[in-house]
Amino acid sequence: IGEQNDQGSYTPTAYLYGVAIYASAPIVVAETAMCGNSNTVPEDGSAHGGGVYGSSTTLDLLNVLIAGNYVVSTNAGSRGGGVAFASGTLAMTNCTVVNNGPEGLWVGASGARSVMNSIFWGNGDDLVNLPANGLGVLTNVWYCDIEDGDNLGVQGCISVDPLFADSVYYHLQSRQGNYVGGYFSGGGWNSSLEDSPCIDAGDPDSDWEQEP
Repeated sequence: IGEQNDQGSYTPTAYLYGVAIYASAPIVVAETAMCGNSNTVPEDGSAHGGGVYGSSTTLDLLNVLIAGNYVVSTNAGSRGGGVAFASGTLAMTNCTVVNNGPEGLWVGASGARSVMNSIFWGNGDDLVNLPANGLGVLTNVWYCDIEDGDNLGVQGCISVDPLFADSVYYHLQSRQGNYVGGYFSGGGWNSSLEDSPCIDAGDPDSDWEQEP
């Protein structure tokens, strides 16, 4: 994103939001991989959402992989390498947010947020600014594997190596068989030496009938 001057050199704009997706109207994003995006601005600018940015809208992320996205800026106000959601209603279900920086998920101060059955691993800071009760429990985060230990032992959350089968598609290892060679289709099956602790660790009331 930026402008090209008469000499043909690249001049980035001062404020950049959402490289893969910029959500300003209600949207559902399902079975989508957003990987390897970076949001870089000059020293006096700010960047938000290396992968996804949303504001004043409703954003549903369902079965989404957000991996290896970054915001690069010396401005301390730059947020959310993976996801930056400023305001509105955000729901993340069955998502894998991995190896983003400097944060996996950052949210603004207003709106409703729900995070369920998701993995946050290898991010600079996994979950930032989500509302918590007086005991420090993130009130709207359930059944997630969070490296930082947020909600550890509370609301079904754990903090243990998810044992990914690879660092491209980020499927989970399983001795019974795990998916390989594709994000959501076109791959095959392989057996691993271990079982990921995330298998069958989600909300027991979640719909599992579409699992292969």
